[in-house]
Amino acid sequence: MDDLSADANAARPVTAGGTGATSASAARTNLGLAIGTNVQAYDAGLQSIATLATAADRMIYTTAADAYATTALTPFARTILGDADAAAALTTLGVSAFAKAILDDTDAATARTTLGVAIGADVQAYDAGLQSISGLTTAADRTIYTTASDVYATTALTPFARTILDDTSAAAVKTTLGLAAVASSGSASDLSSGTISDARLPGSMAGKNFSSGISFANAVAAGSTDLSKHIQLYSGYGFTITGSTLNYTVPANSSHVWNVNGTEVGRLNSSGLTLATPLALAEGGTGSTDAATARSNLGANSASNLTTGTVPNARISGAYDGITTLGQTGTHTITTPGEAIRIVGPASTDDPYVSFYKGATRQAYIQHTDGTG
Repeated sequence: MDDLSADANAARPVTAGGTGATSASAARTNLGLAIGTNVQAYDAGLQSIATLATAADRMIYTTAADAYATTALTPFARTILGDADAAAALTTLGVSAFAKAILDDTDAATARTTLGVAIGADVQAYDAGLQSISGLTTAADRTIYTTASDVYATTALTPFARTILDDTSAAAVKTTLGLAAVASSGSASDLSSGTISDARLPGSMAGKNFSSGISFANAVAAGSTDLSKHIQLYSGYGFTITGSTLNYTVPANSSHVWNVNGTEVGRLNSSGLTLATPLALAEGGTGSTDAATARSNLGANSASNLTTGTVPNARISGAYDGITTLGQTGTHTITTPGEAIRIVGPASTDDPYVSFYKGATRQAYIQHTDGTG
């Protein structure tokens, strides 16, 4: 019994159909199934590869974590994969040495240098002004000038103009222009012929006496605000003299405004003179710009200011209220087919009456009484 007990508690050897071990790890080792030594440990990626269907000229690649698929890998592609560096791969691809020289450049600037188009050295950098010039149509005796920023046009530059442009001083220019005498003396007395054009005369002249008539047309530009030269008037305005009368002409739909210290005091147009401030009573005006205020200023809006004359009947209203005493000389005749005079007491208990006087003494009266008042 002791032998049977010892045999039952000992590991059964492999030769007897056992594992010769008392643990799973030792059992796997004894059976030649040690994970990582005799067999591959389970891996999800390997499991994915194990399920792939393979064929000639295929390679595996991942589509996700531990997920594999196959794709084509041609014999030509394998020749590239067998190249040791980029230069060898380019040779395999049939790339020329010139192309390789560009492909190995590290940036665009280096590539442009390799191509012989380095900006600022081999070619001109783009410029909007130069682009404008390149679009011009040129011809003999022309020069360029700007019409806006980076915008060019051409204009004439005659041989004569070039003789002025090559002069090195103002004196040389005057000589070229035939002004040597005036240029050397600086005196207008050297001008012995011709007439000075208006453009050469100053805009303002003082202390000049003129022996003949003067035309002031267009002397001041339209819209000028300088009224200090009040005799200088632009086209359509002007002074004329008739006998001892000075006439001033203003075109239709225009005005001439007079300002004193920046404040308008009057405006003259073809309709007449309008004052900005009404003419005061002391100056013969009404002191107002409207009829009602003018009447008030003149005292014409109060009957108490009427001290002479008689108001005509046409100016007296046909109805009167609030008369307490009415004096009359002669006979007052009332002609009416109905009620002529009505005497009304203010309250229902009043008994109004009519009195008759001689001087200050009442002589009699007529009164209706109803016994309640």
